[in-house]
Amino acid sequence: MEHIFSDLLTKRVWPWLCLVVAGGLFLFAIVSPILDTRTRAFTFLAAYVALCLFLGSAVIKAALRDHRHLLTVCVWSFVAVLLGVLVVFNLHLALFASADNRYDRLLNVVPVFVAIWAAALGWLVHFRLTQRSHRTNNAFAIIMQTRTSSEFRARADLVSKHFPPGTTEIPDAYAQYFCPKRLGEALRESNVAEGDKAHAEAIVALKYVLNYYEFMAVGIRAGDLDNDMIYDTLHPSICNLYERSAMLIDYLRNPAKTGSDPTTYCDLKILVDQWKTRRSEADNKARGC
Repeated sequence: MEHIFSDLLTKRVWPWLCLVVAGGLFLFAIVSPILDTRTRAFTFLAAYVALCLFLGSAVIKAALRDHRHLLTVCVWSFVAVLLGVLVVFNLHLALFASADNRYDRLLNVVPVFVAIWAAALGWLVHFRLTQRSHRTNNAFAIIMQTRTSSEFRARADLVSKHFPPGTTEIPDAYAQYFCPKRLGEALRESNVAEGDKAHAEAIVALKYVLNYYEFMAVGIRAGDLDNDMIYDTLHPSICNLYERSAMLIDYLRNPAKTGSDPTTYCDLKILVDQWKTRRSEADNKARGC
């Protein structure tokens, strides 16, 4: 229910102009004494077209969003169809008032258009609810992987051991292994000290976990994962790890560095920024700010 009216709000000017024109024409058609029956009927039709332009913009945007906006589509498309039937009846009455059996054909057409609307709306509801189910199932599966996957748990435990929560930056002893060449040498060569090899393995584990979260962020952007479920479950740990890994991420994005790419973890960055804003707004709302 919360989105029925809020989805009608827009920053664009032309939908509001259409609404103003629709209201003005409707009032003019009702109160004007100079209009004859046919002109009044066409004025109602023009007001209806202007209203449909306003509602159509909001309904299309809501239809392209997730399942939470389906009620907006149902309510306002029903209003448009109902008003359309009334306008058509009024126009038919004004144009063919003297014809015999003037409503027979019109009454046969109305159920057809209502059935088409109902079928289209039913398909949209089924599609969105199925899409929601798939997103929820995929999100649940990827969250459970962080709990049940032995590979992920081993890498995550290694990251927590070397870069525990509360760490503000990666120590310099690890920074030398940001370079893929140095990292490979430390992992391959047998004469590397155990401490250095442990540092290199920690960087590999950190990259593994960050890559996993980047994959998760891409899935959310593509609409294959439920953002709310993952946010409610993992957002503190993901945001904290992203902040602790700032030195590594900055290195991997720096074009001047070997093996770096400016687009590295770009989706994860966008997701973390969105989550931080969302959390800040929620905290401010809780404090009554």
